[in-house]
Amino acid sequence: MASQRKLVQSFFDQLAPAYRERYEGRRVFLKYLHLERVDKALQGRDLSGKTVLDIGAGTGILYDRLQQTKAGADYYACDISAPMLAQSKIPSEKRRVGTPRECGFPVPAFDYIFLLGVTTYLSEEEFSDMLDYIAAHLAEGGAAVISFSNRLSVDFQVRRLAAAILPRRILKKTVLGQAFPFKGYGLKEAKALVPGALRAESCRWLNATVFPFNRLFPRLSVALARLLLRFSLPGLLCADFLLFLRKQ
Repeated sequence: MASQRKLVQSFFDQLAPAYRERYEGRRVFLKYLHLERVDKALQGRDLSGKTVLDIGAGTGILYDRLQQTKAGADYYACDISAPMLAQSKIPSEKRRVGTPRECGFPVPAFDYIFLLGVTTYLSEEEFSDMLDYIAAHLAEGGAAVISFSNRLSVDFQVRRLAAAILPRRILKKTVLGQAFPFKGYGLKEAKALVPGALRAESCRWLNATVFPFNRLFPRLSVALARLLLRFSLPGLLCADFLLFLRKQ
């Protein structure tokens, strides 16, 4: 059987031609989900003149946001899917295909490292190695922002059940229908994995919706998600969260 990395790479290679439509087109909920994650990752942060590494950059949504805010960061990106990067607006000299260890960036240490929408697809060994890389390549006082699928959420449990009982032909174009497992973490579990060189500073909850309602009723789901983030129990109703880390 192919390795998890090969399976994930193949999955995103196939999605690449239409992937930008998820946050630029009319797919309301997916647009909200993608932009919410990036905007909350950047909220309250001044990246002007900072060195930035975007791991799992995909089609460049973080780069696009930085260009819109005119942050003036020294930005670098990598992704294991060449077709995904090819769909981005990231300058060719600023992007690499592969994992960060394979890419040989000309910057010895970064002020900010972002790992958004990636941990769901990493094996435990890959994620452990990624955390070690981040700890080694963050500048002193630098910050890392990592997103997680919330294993304790209603959404995650419903999706796991759907993956187990629904035919793959129905789910084949989604993560649920793939041969590789999708990985979730509880907040305490995620914090426990943080290497000693890093300190967990804060958490922000995301995506307060439940599958499949977010796909069947996307506009209503977006409205409810914004409302629930104010009044709900995040650990139960938020499908994702961001963890903010600082280099000690």
